[in-house]
Amino acid sequence: MILFLLGACGGTPDFLTMNGTVFETSDGTEAIANVTVNVFDVAFEAIDSVVSDEAGAFSAQVRFGSSVFIDLEADGFVRTGFSGAIGTTDYDVPDGELWMRSVAEQETVEDAFSGCENLDSDGMIDGEIIMALPNDDGSYKAFVETGWAKVVLEDGTELEPCYLNAEGAYDPDAVYTGEQGRFLIPGVSGRVQLYVGYDLGDTEVFSQGMVVYVPEDGLVTFFDAFWMPLPT
Repeated sequence: MILFLLGACGGTPDFLTMNGTVFETSDGTEAIANVTVNVFDVAFEAIDSVVSDEAGAFSAQVRFGSSVFIDLEADGFVRTGFSGAIGTTDYDVPDGELWMRSVAEQETVEDAFSGCENLDSDGMIDGEIIMALPNDDGSYKAFVETGWAKVVLEDGTELEPCYLNAEGAYDPDAVYTGEQGRFLIPGVSGRVQLYVGYDLGDTEVFSQGMVVYVPEDGLVTFFDAFWMPLPT
């Protein structure tokens, strides 16, 4: 998930402090102890490396007013990357923003995508494309069946994702996210450009791009993150 860290205007120090806790899931209930938190700036210069305490909490330096890339490592969990931007004040990361998938959970995901080319190669980006549809109670979360994603590497190479069928198994013929709303792009590591969007028929309705960091042999997840606007 993209982690936006925005602060109010203030002074201009070289570094700020980011406080946070790393959890096992995005609901922010079970913390992970002894997580190594590596922090990099927009130039991918190493800024700090700390280890979370027994309650999963950490405090690390981040560069003032810069993009930030975070690399999390912990025993029993998949190495995980987060990307975002730092503002101008010290920041407390909301609980549930930083989380890691267990190795066992990752095996379940890879079983679902079994047959996807390059699944065992390097890191991956895993996520869903969703939309808030109106109903009598306001709105509800719906999966976008014609969503898509792709990665562009620094050399210009484009990597297409794998999608699931209605039963939740890899579909080699799928060109959109389908009923599951899911995508997975394997064989990715380092800083890459990620694009997501959705189509109606042959027309692209919406797309957006962002820079993300995928750790080597690691994972970046985007769940409850890519909310598509309604077509106009």
